[in-house]
Amino acid sequence: MGNYTYSHAIGEGDFNNELTGPIYQDPNNRRGDAGNANFDHRDIFNMSLVADSPKFQDKVLQAVAGNWQLTGLLTAQTGGYWTVTSGKDNSLTGVNLDRPNVVGDWRVSNPTPTLWFNPAAFVANGPGQYGNSGRGVILGPGLFDVDMGLMRFVQVRERKRIEFRAEAFNLLNHANFATTAAGMHLSLTDAHMGQITQAADPRILQFALKLMF
Repeated sequence: MGNYTYSHAIGEGDFNNELTGPIYQDPNNRRGDAGNANFDHRDIFNMSLVADSPKFQDKVLQAVAGNWQLTGLLTAQTGGYWTVTSGKDNSLTGVNLDRPNVVGDWRVSNPTPTLWFNPAAFVANGPGQYGNSGRGVILGPGLFDVDMGLMRFVQVRERKRIEFRAEAFNLLNHANFATTAAGMHLSLTDAHMGQITQAADPRILQFALKLMF
């Protein structure tokens, strides 16, 4: 089973699990915050599979190759969009959501975790002013993940059976960077601005043995 989604999510603010508190850089200009939503992933592809071994008439073959099940899940998606901030209340409004001014191209030809975007393309907004940088302008890294599981059960008696399961998460040990905002250094006051210092879990293996009766 598989599915593919192409979408574009835009809005004037992002929901951050709280209904109270500031959302807009300038509360009197909501349109100034119109931009890509932080959950906007343009391309999303998912595929899952379940394969069961057949039941063999030959007892020896059934004992070796019977009662196996293979499962798999593949997820691939493009990155989300992130917002560069000034890191200070330069607008003197007390909102603390100032965005800087754009003075150059923030895109780099070969983004890497050590330099995902060009921090020199942004400068702090002036005192009492709002920056002209848009919301959700930095495209973050995408995600690619393969999970697989292998399971077999052995019938001991009519009401008893043993189940063995082996599972691998991120089977290919693919590095998926910046899964949350904490890993993207987006503030002008951050010494690591433009870098990514967080990644999702590496390959994880899990084994289980269960007796059912």
